[in-house]
Amino acid sequence: MYFKEIKEKIALLGNKAESEENLKVHITKWMLVQLGYDEDTFDYEHTLCRDKVANHKTRHADIFIPVENAGGMFVETKKYNKNLTEQDVIQLAEYISMKKDIEWGILTNGRQIFLLNNSIDISGKNDKNFMNKVVMNVEYNVRNGHVINEKYIKYFSKGNIYDTHTTYYFNNLSLSILLRKQQEFHTIKIHCGNFLIIMCRRDILIYYLDQIHIKH
Repeated sequence: MYFKEIKEKIALLGNKAESEENLKVHITKWMLVQLGYDEDTFDYEHTLCRDKVANHKTRHADIFIPVENAGGMFVETKKYNKNLTEQDVIQLAEYISMKKDIEWGILTNGRQIFLLNNSIDISGKNDKNFMNKVVMNVEYNVRNGHVINEKYIKYFSKGNIYDTHTTYYFNNLSLSILLRKQQEFHTIKIHCGNFLIIMCRRDILIYYLDQIHIKH
């Protein structure tokens, strides 16, 4: 239903959908409201800093959403007909790094939605692939109407990220898988907030409260 409505809104925009600004106003804002974020708190073209590298130009994030006791979230919108790239992820990660206590961000072009967590540390790794900071993504295939990972869209919501913290399960799982790829080990234990991650050979055990989840 969610992507069906987006498709209808894109059709109404016509050629205007090629503009990032139009997409931000007509699609991204609607999406964020559906995910439980308060539209009245949205700060558009949020000023970050003056970039010394880029001729001292002021850098702006498309949308900043303050969240009480949790810093907030940055949201970046790209053109509808442009696939999201690692460079887009790097840009959003840089924005998040500029503000204290911020770790989450959403990157979207209307068809693809990436949920980014900048606390996933890729420094010191042989393969510094910033795509590893993407906790999950949902994608709409315009040609066949199929939605990849549609069931995960709920984990982009304010409720699951900031209220119940359910989305942190996926963030910590992404972290554990990244570590598993980067080093040889017999058994590794990682404490992440309320989570205890134990990695042993082919299994990743994630303890949360009294529940155990096993991924092979």
